[in-house]
Amino acid sequence: MNEGVKRRTLAKGAIWSIPVVAVASAAPAFAASPQPTLSAAGRGTWNLTWYTERVDNYQSFKLFSTIPGNTSPGQGFCVLNSTTSSAISNASVTYYLPYYDLRFSAQNGPGFNGWSQLSRDSSKNNKYYRNVTYYAYTSVYSGGITAKNGTTCFPSFGFESNDGLNTSGYFFVDHSVLVNGSTLDANYGPVQMFG
Repeated sequence: MNEGVKRRTLAKGAIWSIPVVAVASAAPAFAASPQPTLSAAGRGTWNLTWYTERVDNYQSFKLFSTIPGNTSPGQGFCVLNSTTSSAISNASVTYYLPYYDLRFSAQNGPGFNGWSQLSRDSSKNNKYYRNVTYYAYTSVYSGGITAKNGTTCFPSFGFESNDGLNTSGYFFVDHSVLVNGSTLDANYGPVQMFG
């Protein structure tokens, strides 16, 4: 009788161990496919020239995408772990600056490259830091993009504000993109402004 109980217990244990083994063998295949992530870096300067970042005596903001660790404008808005079948759309970048009514152009620097003109975005809440209010300015990408295996980058952008401004020394920058139906965000701030 004692042996019958042990057999049933053993049989129950065997039944429950089968799904565990099946799940364990399936896990490495899922882990081998990393999910897409957003890598983005937005740079901001004040009273400095494009590229060299020397004082130019134009008291304007220059906002641009950049490769992390590089002071030159470049492809700083990328989707990592993408594949050729990744659906990438709805990319936007929002800078938060301490002025309510700035105007931006892309006459100098890298230009628009498929990005809309950076403009005041009253649909987003203000941010606050050290008793200063920061207002949202958004640009949306409407150019074409072809997903690649590994990393897919958007073209660089660069915007320059009107002149005659002071700076608080900081800014915020939020990035967003839709990848395979999921929104990816990369938000930074307060970030020290160079200038």
